[in-house]
Amino acid sequence: MKTIKKLFRKGLIASGAPIYSANIRWPHDEGFNDARTRAKTKGVSGIPDDRCFTLYKTASAVSNLEGDLAECGCRHGKSTRFILAGAGIESDKTIHIFDSFEGLSAPTENDRLPSGYTTWKSGALASSEDALINNLQMYEHMARIYKGWIPERFGEVAPRKFSMVHIDVDLYEPTLQSLEFFYERMTPRGVMISDDYGSLGCPGAKKAFDNFFADKPEALLELPSGQVIIVKA
Repeated sequence: MKTIKKLFRKGLIASGAPIYSANIRWPHDEGFNDARTRAKTKGVSGIPDDRCFTLYKTASAVSNLEGDLAECGCRHGKSTRFILAGAGIESDKTIHIFDSFEGLSAPTENDRLPSGYTTWKSGALASSEDALINNLQMYEHMARIYKGWIPERFGEVAPRKFSMVHIDVDLYEPTLQSLEFFYERMTPRGVMISDDYGSLGCPGAKKAFDNFFADKPEALLELPSGQVIIVKA
């Protein structure tokens, strides 16, 4: 049996499949695994575990910084749950969630691949507000939901500061609009994360980050998970 497992593992490595060494700590993190178990119990699906861990630990890392949390694009709310789990159920932070609940807006030329093809179409990835509310049970006291197209309702949080902003909107225009609004409202050492930066199907998200930060002091740290992180100077 051990020989079969070793051969299987070698085959995965040779194929380039993402596997994690038994010596890597994060898959064994008790807090993260508790959050993962609770999410599975709720039937919450979506983004992979390595991305969820990044969100979980980032929210934990900024817990002592001034400022609320924000999420632009939430779909079913799996990422939201891990952000809130990282912040802690006793946290006094609020997460401000912005989503159309009608799927994506229409792609633009900036969302086209070099071939001219675009992965997305208007209305893709739609999910209901009720599904989000159901998936946020036990954290609902920490969440405020702003239904509408980005950036229509951003003005409602204009006076606030933010210690973490998660941007997962796949397309160029809403990604750029999210950066333009939240960047100046980030607390020093606060963190912005994009879920889509490293996705070959989301060239607009990468272009928006690259363009926006071209004249900014912050470095873009791309992760193997496909995410990108910036820490506000």
